[in-house]
Amino acid sequence: RVTTGTVDAERGRGSGQVAMVTRSGTNQYRGSAFWTNRNSALAASNWFNNFLSRGKDFENRNQYGVRLGGPIRRDKTFFFFLIDNQRAALRQDFVGLTYTPEARQGIYRFFPGADSRNALQPSPTVDRAGNPVRPAGATGDLRSINLFALDPNRRGIDPSGWVQRVVLSRMPQPNDWTVGDGLNTAGIRFTRRIYGFDTNIQDQVDRNNRDQITVRLDHYFNPANKLSFVMTRENSKNRADTAGFGDWPDAPQGANHKYPRLYNFSFVSTLSNNLVNEVRAGYRMHDVAQWPAYYIGRQRF
Repeated sequence: RVTTGTVDAERGRGSGQVAMVTRSGTNQYRGSAFWTNRNSALAASNWFNNFLSRGKDFENRNQYGVRLGGPIRRDKTFFFFLIDNQRAALRQDFVGLTYTPEARQGIYRFFPGADSRNALQPSPTVDRAGNPVRPAGATGDLRSINLFALDPNRRGIDPSGWVQRVVLSRMPQPNDWTVGDGLNTAGIRFTRRIYGFDTNIQDQVDRNNRDQITVRLDHYFNPANKLSFVMTRENSKNRADTAGFGDWPDAPQGANHKYPRLYNFSFVSTLSNNLVNEVRAGYRMHDVAQWPAYYIGRQRF
């Protein structure tokens, strides 16, 4: 039920509310299982892909679960529980930034008197295959500087450091010279896979990986007095754009975890045909944790 103009104390503050009621058990055991799938293989492409003559974005989303309700004590105590899980996988055509082979060794390349530019920029310093091209404004041929020769205390990359172990060891060779500066940084074009997608404000609920369970217990002391308890718990573990997606295959990625909890207790007494007394109490907790890619390193989940 959606209500607006909520001015009474029962509805609390805000311009509107959405009220939802959890199922309750009965004297009969009843349940069901469900599964829904959204797959790009069976869906149409969006307007922007059609306009740019690109293929469909890959998306495979599964929502599945079971529910069951019934008696614990006939005519007195009842239970209901619901398991509602979701898994989502996406693929994106993506170009990440990577170092050229020379830059990985600490060698910086440039043309004197000219800016380093990729193959799509005016006066490029490389062609589409990554071969150096002297631009018209250069005052000399291609030059290079070995950065490790400038510091006698650092003659190479520390093999035990995070940059070598986690970054350079996973970084692929470039295959696209239309990004970066061409001579020292270039691109790696690949299909990026995202298993569970979220944002820092958790607004991508239809693309999350989540596990949710809801439990309800009802007890009737007599026809006039009823006690209810509802609990909902969710675990959501996803990748997040603000935490950082991988810029190349097998790159470290950030993560976003959510753990919302909701507990509600109510006691309702029917005192007469036109008088009802309600006592309600609730507790809500929502833990959110986000880790950037450099913190996770080789972590997998």
